Amino acid sequence: MPITRSSDFPKSDARYPDQWGPWKFQVSGLKNVNADYSIQWARINHGTDVLAWVIQLSNKNRSLYGATVVQDLVDAFKDVLGLCMMNDAEKPVNGAQKAKEYRRKLKEQALSAK
Repeated sequence: MPITRSSDFPKSDARYPDQWGPWKFQVSGLKNVNADYSIQWARINHGTDVLAWVIQLSNKNRSLYGATVVQDLVDAFKDVLGLCMMNDAEKPVNGAQKAKEYRRKLKEQALSAK
């Protein structure tokens, strides 16, 4: 199966995207469309959990997961979880709740686009 690269995905002008490179938003987690790999929102409880996923993905085979897989993951975490500062690594995060809130924003965005 050919690898889908970040540049292969259409760029979205949406304020709330539902895909970042190979990472597709699902209310249960992020799904990597290049590989059978997903990250469950319920397992994101702290800013350090985000860092752990970034480190884990940085060690993956980029030819399998995509050249920009880590940057795309960081962008997804930033958008969905609202983490954007170093201080946020110290804060508790309810990943499942943040994903539900983000899904609501996606639905509102879709309705306003009609």
